[in-house]
Amino acid sequence: MKVRDEFATLRSAIIHDPVNAFDFSLERMREILSPQDMLEHPESGPVSTARIQQQYAGFREVLSRFGVACRKPVAQDGAYCQVFTRDPCFAIGETLYMGAMHDAHRGAELSGLLELQSWARDVHELAGDGAAIEGGDVFVLRGGKLVLVGMRRHTNEEGFVRLATQLDRAGARTVRIPHWALHLDCCLAPLPNGEALYVPGRLPEISVAILRQFFPKLRPLDEQEGLRQLSASILWLDPENALTSNAAPRTNELLQTLGYRVHPLEFSDMVAMWGGVRRVACPLERA
Repeated sequence: MKVRDEFATLRSAIIHDPVNAFDFSLERMREILSPQDMLEHPESGPVSTARIQQQYAGFREVLSRFGVACRKPVAQDGAYCQVFTRDPCFAIGETLYMGAMHDAHRGAELSGLLELQSWARDVHELAGDGAAIEGGDVFVLRGGKLVLVGMRRHTNEEGFVRLATQLDRAGARTVRIPHWALHLDCCLAPLPNGEALYVPGRLPEISVAILRQFFPKLRPLDEQEGLRQLSASILWLDPENALTSNAAPRTNELLQTLGYRVHPLEFSDMVAMWGGVRRVACPLERA
């Protein structure tokens, strides 16, 4: 296991088999979520078991073509968000960090990773002391020496401190990036050329100022694609090839203009569950 950035050739990752996917109507979503949640998530929409499984199959087919080895977590009953394997754990360097989930109903996802923990040589638990930290908020850059951590509901100060304490010992710098999205990867997309894409409406000015210290150029994404299609959520297969949403043509065109090869995926149901392409893969090895 080795992950030192977001772009090196992806060799292996934790990828779910969505046997515990579910059907969910938009009406039911409105019943159980607050009006504020619905307002914050214009990407919300109906979800179908059959579509999730079909879209995941297309995702796995692309990974297979690029030679990515997939390790599956053990499916947990009722864990319908288990498709988002980036959230409960993430790798930095040669360590697998077990996250601390903000929502209690997602705790079972950690149980599904027990077998994979026994495979990893170095595992570090981040739960405890009221910590919340999820992998969708974590970006690994500059050979593992810079780690950006999104700060909002799903990653709190206690979670940040627990991770930063470990990374400080390894000589890495850990930086807080406040945001207004579900996770940082819903509004920020670092690029292999050192630049970054971002969704203006999801990052406060203080965060934009912080990011300008690390990226020579920040390119704004189309705001509607960013909000409704989570177009910032990009999974890099290597420094030239990116997996993206096929519902974000402006973002894909921008990436192509910058010289990258784009592989758009039909990902509508995962997006409707508030997760983009990056969140459904937890890289374990990039070389």
